[in-house]
Amino acid sequence: MDQILFSGEIPGLFLERIRRDGGFSMPQTHFHGSYEIYLLLEGERSYFIENRTYHLKPGGLVFIGPNRIHKTSAAHTARHERVLAEIEPPLMRRMADWSGNLRMKSFFEEDSGVLDLRGAEREFAESLFSRMTDEIRKKPPAYKEYTALLLGELLIFIFRKADSAPEQYPALNSAKHRKVYEIAGYISTKYAEIESIDQLSREFFISKYYLCHIFKEVTGLTISEYINDNRVMAAKKLLAETSGSIAQVSSAVGYGSVTYFDRVFRRRMGQSPIRYRETHS
Repeated sequence: MDQILFSGEIPGLFLERIRRDGGFSMPQTHFHGSYEIYLLLEGERSYFIENRTYHLKPGGLVFIGPNRIHKTSAAHTARHERVLAEIEPPLMRRMADWSGNLRMKSFFEEDSGVLDLRGAEREFAESLFSRMTDEIRKKPPAYKEYTALLLGELLIFIFRKADSAPEQYPALNSAKHRKVYEIAGYISTKYAEIESIDQLSREFFISKYYLCHIFKEVTGLTISEYINDNRVMAAKKLLAETSGSIAQVSSAVGYGSVTYFDRVFRRRMGQSPIRYRETHS
């Protein structure tokens, strides 16, 4: 059962706090044009980012740049509570300008990762989220401006913490995890050339069944889902930045059928490739 404890926004920033009592897993991977900050308050979660999986415990803070493939899944405990901030690019640009010489925008675009917050640091991060929530809920004078200032404080806190201890929350690293990371890394660069799961099985000298099993276990995704996500990500960029036909884009990212490409793109993006180009060119 989901309990939405808070959901609200100011221009460029969406905040949400949810408690879930069941073993919730995101139904599919997630990628979007906004920046995301996720703080786990209670329970445990498995968090897959790009091609690595992290086991989050309370105080685990995830920061993700735009258009990064990610997914959360149940891990050991059924109940969990988290708070989430999604920041739109125009507001992040304002934050970057406000922070002066700090490479704020490029940092959050290039250095997605996980921090382990404990003690006073965890309390500080939670207090910033709580204060932003209170501002949006109560709407005192200048609440939008003050919420943005609190967000800026949170961003600088994350920037400093990551800069001082970038490897403090390592990805899971068993032999099985390392093999899946290798496969995911291969898919993320060779997505347009992969014709079948059988091809991947031969490439990595493991059975198709075992390949599918360990990939799903480690990432929470099927191999087909991960291939399609990488292809749709690449297609978004081509549609927004080039003038090639839909058929050319479809072929460039690895689809032999324009119809199938259209169906996959609509399912992931909620609109057709043509409509996406019209709104994002």
